[in-house]
Amino acid sequence: MGTMGIGRISLKPRWGRWIARYPLSAYSPRLKNWRFWAIQAQIIAIFCLHTVVEVKESSLPFHMPYAVPISLYLVPVIFSAVHFGFVGSMATVFGISILNIFNIAFLHSGAERWGEVSQLVVIIAVAFFLGRRVEMQRIAWKQTEATKFALKASEIKYRSLFDLSPVAAILLNNNGIVLDANPAAGFLFERPPEFLRGMQSGKLLGDKTAEKLIRASNDGKTPRLLVSRKMENGSVVRLKPILTPVFDSQGTLSIQILLQDITEESTSQEGLRAYTAYILIAQEQERQKISRELHDETIQQLSLICHQLDSIQNSGPPLDPPKIAGLKAARQTAEKAVNWLRDFSRSLRPPVLDDLGVTPAIRRLALDIEDRIGAKSHFKTNGKEKRLPQDIELWLFRLAQEGLRNVERHSKAADLWVTLGFKEHEVTLEIRDNGIGFSVSDDFAVDGHLGLIGMNERTQMLNGKLEIQSNPWTGSGTRIIITIPV
Repeated sequence: MGTMGIGRISLKPRWGRWIARYPLSAYSPRLKNWRFWAIQAQIIAIFCLHTVVEVKESSLPFHMPYAVPISLYLVPVIFSAVHFGFVGSMATVFGISILNIFNIAFLHSGAERWGEVSQLVVIIAVAFFLGRRVEMQRIAWKQTEATKFALKASEIKYRSLFDLSPVAAILLNNNGIVLDANPAAGFLFERPPEFLRGMQSGKLLGDKTAEKLIRASNDGKTPRLLVSRKMENGSVVRLKPILTPVFDSQGTLSIQILLQDITEESTSQEGLRAYTAYILIAQEQERQKISRELHDETIQQLSLICHQLDSIQNSGPPLDPPKIAGLKAARQTAEKAVNWLRDFSRSLRPPVLDDLGVTPAIRRLALDIEDRIGAKSHFKTNGKEKRLPQDIELWLFRLAQEGLRNVERHSKAADLWVTLGFKEHEVTLEIRDNGIGFSVSDDFAVDGHLGLIGMNERTQMLNGKLEIQSNPWTGSGTRIIITIPV
């Protein structure tokens, strides 16, 4: 380390990384390991052989090059690298270098000395690279073993959760064959889990449902469908499938299907929806009754009053100007009341809806909005116009009425577009404006959008779909798309 100015900079050489990775404690002798003593014995034997060859080479009955004994040091180096890794190979070659300093310094000179040094350098290089290679292999092997152990532990944990889960779960391959099933699935399908293995999922869930689930899993999507199963006691259980991809230790992909029992929840929702439908139908009947009574009774009575006022003014002796002005004022008030009641009666149950159908009725709604708030309305139809069933026309009119009422109250729009699309098996209503927009969330009640709650309920009663697109920051207004099957 060095000091420069006020700050202190740590200069860490490259060999410092090796010290950090292999601390000195890693080089301590393995006195209790027989391989350590075998390496020491090999080194001593080769050193003695090398010394004898160097000292008594002339008196030996055979000629042995001095390079042969020193090359034998590769044996303990390889042995130590295999059994002790990089630490072992470097410690071994360090000991070999210390022992051979005497031979190099006193028994050789000139070219032979440099030959000995070069051979020793080769052995050191072999020890370094071989030790590193073995160490890398050992690290990779340890990582592989750790991964296998973690995978095994994960499989054991998954298995325990799979077996103890109160939710029915089945495991399928890509061909739809059941690979495994938990006890809850056996209880649901009223068969032992072992019996379910190897079955086609179509026999358990129905061919079409199983095909949809497998296709959705391959596409990475979660299907929005419910599965109904009739039990042996005659009861019907409704299930919500939840898909999860599962990979085994070989990397093979399987499909886990959790079948969540939502029978009580579904029954409760159906009851609530039926109650809502009952309220809405009763509301429509009451509206129709009030509209008829207003048209047949109240409006007729007010019209009669208008005629009576005309008769008083035109019959008999001439009246004073103040009395004539009073009669005219009373008649104007009666006429305003008639017009207001007629408009109110039309909003409760427009006659044009029953007489001409939903298209003219919704066109009339758009024109009324234009008269009241001054926004330019644009109405068009797509496809071939046709009369729809009476209940669908009524609900579609109410949806358009609520949507346009929201435009009138909240949008501050200058233009609005209403499109009615007819297809063979569905009808689409689109209401779009260029107003201020709003933030769309999944819970209309929390945001206070009670009108949207009513639109959503009516759409669900018709098994339709309501889509709302709006953003107060883009200035693109609001777009409501309602699709209803016919």
